[in-house]
Amino acid sequence: NAEENTEIIQQGRELPKGLGILPCIEQPSRCFINSLSQPHRRLTSTKRGGVSLTKNRGEKDQFFLLPVPPADESQEGTGETKTAPDEDAVGSAPQQPQQKVLFHIKSYKFGRYLTSSEDGTIGTTEFATKENPDAKPDESAQWLLMRSPHGGHFLVSKLSERNLAASAAVPVPVPVPAETSDTTAASATASSATDRLSSSFSSLRTSMLSASTKSMATSSIMPSSSNATQVCLQDQNDKTESWNVELITGELCFMSAPSIQKQLRCDMMGRLTLTSTAKGWEVFRFIESGGGKLRICSWMHSQHFLCCDPEDGTVITCGASRIVDEGPEIGMDEWYVEKAPGRSSEGVVIRSASCKRLGDFLCHTEEGVFTSVHFDEEASIWHLNAGHSQKYSLASLYNMPKTLGPYPYVTDNKKQLDEIVVEQLDAEGLVRLYHIKEEKYIGGDENGDVWLASDAGNAELWKMDTTRTDGGYVFYSAQHKDRMLSYHFEGTEGAQPANSKINPKLCTVTEIGNDKREVWRVDPVLPRAVSSGKIKTFAIGTSIAVGTTVAMPFAMAGLAAVVGTESILMGVVTVGLTSAEAIASVGAIGATAAICFRESGDTLGLESEHDVDEEEKEKPYMRRPLCAWRV
Repeated sequence: NAEENTEIIQQGRELPKGLGILPCIEQPSRCFINSLSQPHRRLTSTKRGGVSLTKNRGEKDQFFLLPVPPADESQEGTGETKTAPDEDAVGSAPQQPQQKVLFHIKSYKFGRYLTSSEDGTIGTTEFATKENPDAKPDESAQWLLMRSPHGGHFLVSKLSERNLAASAAVPVPVPVPAETSDTTAASATASSATDRLSSSFSSLRTSMLSASTKSMATSSIMPSSSNATQVCLQDQNDKTESWNVELITGELCFMSAPSIQKQLRCDMMGRLTLTSTAKGWEVFRFIESGGGKLRICSWMHSQHFLCCDPEDGTVITCGASRIVDEGPEIGMDEWYVEKAPGRSSEGVVIRSASCKRLGDFLCHTEEGVFTSVHFDEEASIWHLNAGHSQKYSLASLYNMPKTLGPYPYVTDNKKQLDEIVVEQLDAEGLVRLYHIKEEKYIGGDENGDVWLASDAGNAELWKMDTTRTDGGYVFYSAQHKDRMLSYHFEGTEGAQPANSKINPKLCTVTEIGNDKREVWRVDPVLPRAVSSGKIKTFAIGTSIAVGTTVAMPFAMAGLAAVVGTESILMGVVTVGLTSAEAIASVGAIGATAAICFRESGDTLGLESEHDVDEEEKEKPYMRRPLCAWRV
């Protein structure tokens, strides 16, 4: 706890391993929505609102998967709204039944929402416009994701109460023969599915499930537009309505080989080498693919996935097309990550999840990488370190673009920003702020002064308040509890002088002012060779201790488990999300973890996040975040 760690610091002893390790996680979740009935095809959209299928894998074929913000999630007929689980209850069954989570599916390229109309038409809609910038998505943009018995998920329109379907043509309604053994089986399946739904959504699915059991029924399929885009609404619960939600964002890590002190590198041609540098080309994205399996791709060159050749075990990089040609069921691009066994536990092992090379170890030597059926205490050990190396910048949340730097000033020039290491000391938000350039710790006193100190004592401890709902953080002095890190203009009683080019200086104050200078953004500083567009899509986890989450049940693990509900960067809003969407997209239990890990239950939502067998919770390859292997 905070008091024990403070005492450890004062005595000069080392803190427990794992504290201060914050993951570098891409948020919000982004995905392809692939049809299971039409291989190699996925949803795409246009800037005019059209929806169709495509074989491409570009930006306009990607979608954000956003939980509907709680303020918008009141359900008809119940009078209830979803509430996040208590942090103390993480990993245990919820105290009260909670409703299934609805999602917005938003185009990454065009910022338009996937919607359905009363007559079943499918399209995308832009709600916030120049004329009405505060408009929010309505019920037509809400979707429920349900497990499909054919694999993947049904995407159920809340408004139309039908499934999104990929159909090669729009058929004419055809009478269904009288009930046979097949329809009886379908009825039993439908009934079972109904029983597993929460009461709040039973009515939502009644019309769809009952349609498949009537002795004389018609197929109600409606095209998305007059040009037959092959995307429609359907109520037959068959494979044409099943979709694979393929995540393409994840946790960013360096893959370090400790025995030779080098990092794995992927160049633009997909060639793998080992190097002593740690820049953008050495960062890899670990993407959840379900059941604890991970896909590993180069972050800078995301078309290159790390693969184990199913024939000879050679480690290669492949594009998505070859992986599909080989057969997705082979899993040549899937891996397990777990703590190294026995005395070699100072690291992780990465093992192939391919059905043809299952369990082979990813190994390294000076010559390169390879797989082996045998474990080697040196060649098989990897260190996964967060892609931002724990470096952050501090910027004013409400007074953009003011950023800390050069110390002790706050400036509008981002080229002068200072890099800070946020050293997390406990689960309660106790941190130290280490200034990298000055090689000292930031401290403050009761008089409002801020300084740098070589040694960290009580005056250099800060309490990082993560309870705000605006995505910002307030740093309270741990010694002078009423004082917060802020900045002011000297000689003007804090007010900004007119036409002044003088930069304000850091200070501490006792109250949050009208301009909220005390509320800070905490942005990760990424390696060089990284575009500014990529930097805007990250969130950090602070409100839940990494040392705790690493051993969490796997249903809680993954991208969202270590990110507090309010731990959202202002930069996320700049990629096309409203503040409410951004905050909702990184809840303590999020969409990503739900899609990836739960193998039982019908819907994606908070209630069924805990529906996991105790045996499953203990599997070592389910532990997240990946960079917390030291705990």
